[in-house]
Amino acid sequence: MPLHTISLAPNSELLESCARLISDEDSLLLLGDGIYASVVGSKYLNLLDTINCKIYALKEDCDLAGLENKISKGVAIIDYNEFVSLSAEHEKHIPWD
Repeated sequence: MPLHTISLAPNSELLESCARLISDEDSLLLLGDGIYASVVGSKYLNLLDTINCKIYALKEDCDLAGLENKISKGVAIIDYNEFVSLSAEHEKHIPWD
């Protein structure tokens, strides 16, 4: 059960590829510019909703972008300490960038 991360600005091809390969037991963390996929009204949110694993967004990046109140309710916002714990829970890391 890997931890997948998206740190680049979202695009349809990236999210479609991720959705095809990620399993229900995996986790997905959006950080950096990747958080924009989780914004309510984003054209990428529908693609993100097709991914059936737990999805997280890094709080510090959401705050920095001024999006802390605009993230979809289906995405859990976590801080750096929770990110470290999440990383420790997963056997490997798959970056999508």
